[in-house]
Amino acid sequence: MCDIPVWALGRDATWILSVDVLHNEFVEDYFGKKVEKATVRVTGSLKFDGSHRVGELFVVRPYAADFNYPSILPEHLEPGKQYLVAFYDRGYSKERGKSSDIGLDPCGALADTPMVRSELEKGIASNDNLRQDELRHWPIP
Repeated sequence: MCDIPVWALGRDATWILSVDVLHNEFVEDYFGKKVEKATVRVTGSLKFDGSHRVGELFVVRPYAADFNYPSILPEHLEPGKQYLVAFYDRGYSKERGKSSDIGLDPCGALADTPMVRSELEKGIASNDNLRQDELRHWPIP
């Protein structure tokens, strides 16, 4: 469960795609930890940067929980269900969001429901390109 307001996820995401989960499997990563890899098909987009097109298949690795965020539970994608996946480009890799194997950050996989879509759309509409880091440096009278 994500404790970040859904509208804030919509505001801050670089892109948000609607996907169908076709298949998932658990594999061992280079640290020996079991991680989920889900093959998804893009069915639409809420916020789009041109990285992935409708009908395209790619692999998503939902957030698996780690020592950096011990209070955030792992996320899973179930085959046969629809999700909204959000990617947040933090500037450390411009190619990360264009990959065919994308690791999601915490809160990057959301159930595709009318309520979640509505909240994401509110955040997308309020996207004014001001981020928390920039606001911290804003002059305060």
